[in-house]
Amino acid sequence: MKKILVLLTIFCSITFAQDIVIKSLKVHTKENTLSIPVLTSQRDQLVINFDVQSEYPPNINIVFKFCDRNWNPVDNIFLSNQGKNTDYNLNYISLPTTIEDAKYHYQNHYPDKEGYVSFPFSGKWKFFVVDSQDPSIVYAEGKFFVIKAEVPLKLK
Repeated sequence: MKKILVLLTIFCSITFAQDIVIKSLKVHTKENTLSIPVLTSQRDQLVINFDVQSEYPPNINIVFKFCDRNWNPVDNIFLSNQGKNTDYNLNYISLPTTIEDAKYHYQNHYPDKEGYVSFPFSGKWKFFVVDSQDPSIVYAEGKFFVIKAEVPLKLK
């Protein structure tokens, strides 16, 4: 009986494993389409959109990480923005069947209206499109800047 359960488990994991490919990743601000997006005010929003080639709607997350000057994610508990650095619920749009290279499309704005994702620090940021079960599997990544005015400038 145990052998049958083990074989069934292996068969299911092989059968239901997905091959996910992120295509045409585009990142820009709501106002401007620069090469590297720059968020300068509370009203600015980062727009992430991409197409996904996958048999079924993929189970992926988007994780945002603060980076050092060399674009390496900072491993510091005070700069990790814990609890507001991951978008877990990605809503996809099914693409028409005439499109051959992708089945699903994703687009969202960050920081989102629900408050699940925020960027509390000025500096360099990266986002990673990762597998929801194994965050070490990265399908795509992108860069952006957050600039918060610490001193309000007023000219007379």
